[in-house]
Amino acid sequence: MLRRCWTGEKFYFIQFTFPLNNLIDVVHEIETTGWTVEKPLNNVTKHYVIKKDPSIIKFCSSEVGFADTYDSLVYKTIIPIDWLVKRNITTKYVHFLDDDRLVNTRRLHQFAVDSLGTTESKIIGYKLRFRQPFRTKSSKWFTTLEEYPFDFWPPYIIGGTILTNMKVVKNLAYAIPFTKIIKMEDA
Repeated sequence: MLRRCWTGEKFYFIQFTFPLNNLIDVVHEIETTGWTVEKPLNNVTKHYVIKKDPSIIKFCSSEVGFADTYDSLVYKTIIPIDWLVKRNITTKYVHFLDDDRLVNTRRLHQFAVDSLGTTESKIIGYKLRFRQPFRTKSSKWFTTLEEYPFDFWPPYIIGGTILTNMKVVKNLAYAIPFTKIIKMEDA
């Protein structure tokens, strides 16, 4: 979908379906039939595999299979999504949370029950719009034009705290192999 956006200074044309134009159709096909004829763009969930059940791994273990660097933060979101689906976890809600946040879990659960159905395609969090990729090479968030050739990111929820349900987690897991991975923690 090509959108024309006014930022107050000039118009930008933004394509939010980069690079696979039919991703929604692919996810729906996998959700309803269990497979698709579309070729995956990546095999990140096959390459980075949690070798042990995280509930039994000792703290500070170095057996998770990738370097713990800023560029690997995107995989710290992708891998749990894939793990939740492959392990057939039967929870209603999923909360992604940075380790520097404090949460009242009872209030969070009640908020989820009141605000988020288990069959809705809904993500709750702080949404950013019209954010530009960092093009300065010295920035830790530097994104090359080859990685992402557009002037603005699509709207996205920042990663500090994200609340959703298993329906969305499953759809994300189905979409991951057909999505270009960008080394940006919130993308």
